[in-house]
Amino acid sequence: MGAEINGEGTDHCPYIAPDESFIIFSRFGDAGAGFFISYKDKSGKWLAPVKIHEELEGACPLISPDGKFFFLNSDGIFWMPAKFVEGLRPKK
Repeated sequence: MGAEINGEGTDHCPYIAPDESFIIFSRFGDAGAGFFISYKDKSGKWLAPVKIHEELEGACPLISPDGKFFFLNSDGIFWMPAKFVEGLRPKK
């Protein structure tokens, strides 16, 4: 996936959107841990990942089929609104 996605730390549990426009993954390592999201640009190249939330950590990210909810595993299964997907998307 290139240097934009493959960075420092260990990446786990990628979730790729059905339309392949973004990927969410969990990252663990010296540079910090958490969930990151990366989007594809118009040419199909992955952009540098952005941390979804400073205090959100865990594994197994998943977006509900309707795109409304983000599920994660962090000593249990939790969910939250998935509004961040569009909120963090780079502006055109």
